[in-house]
Amino acid sequence: MHKLRYRQGAVFRALNETPGGMAPVVLRTGYTKFLPWLGIIDIEKARTLPGARPIKLAMVYYSNGPDIGSEWVKLPAHKSIKGCWVPGGVYALIEDGTFTILIRKKDPDGYH
Repeated sequence: MHKLRYRQGAVFRALNETPGGMAPVVLRTGYTKFLPWLGIIDIEKARTLPGARPIKLAMVYYSNGPDIGSEWVKLPAHKSIKGCWVPGGVYALIEDGTFTILIRKKDPDGYH
């Protein structure tokens, strides 16, 4: 089961294939905005969704493992998980069974 974790204050929250909850999205300004979570889909399916736009998800950990006991991998601060926005919310994208990791742009104030 693919899983993601993000930090909200002092609490880590988890997301998986199940829709529901909110997901942190990195905006071009560098700020984070929470949008409705729609789940995890394959990149090929995302390409067929009307109005889909690429986004970066501000996650701290991810797991590509098939079961609950799979290992969590920590993302460096300058990296994000690839996702897509559609009207109504956001998806995380997998390609060949794994999440795609993106590098955030660096500006004078830090990464975004």
